[in-house]
Amino acid sequence: MQIIASVDCDTPKFTRLPNGSTLLSLHFGHTESDIRAAGELSGIEQLDDFVKLWADADYPRRYEARGQYLIISPAKASDS
Repeated sequence: MQIIASVDCDTPKFTRLPNGSTLLSLHFGHTESDIRAAGELSGIEQLDDFVKLWADADYPRRYEARGQYLIISPAKASDS
């Protein structure tokens, strides 16, 4: 599970990767309700986890900047 945030994404989009994980592309300004709407259309099972990863300030996460993109993923126990 990863989120890729950027300034050039008009609509949140979920993509299932060949390895079985799911990627969410969104704009820095998208809200929890935007994510829920896109997830419901896509039938994403981890929708609540994606919302928490994006919107819950207490959710443990890792950030990685790559050019104009910010990659956000859940923190592992070893990251603490």
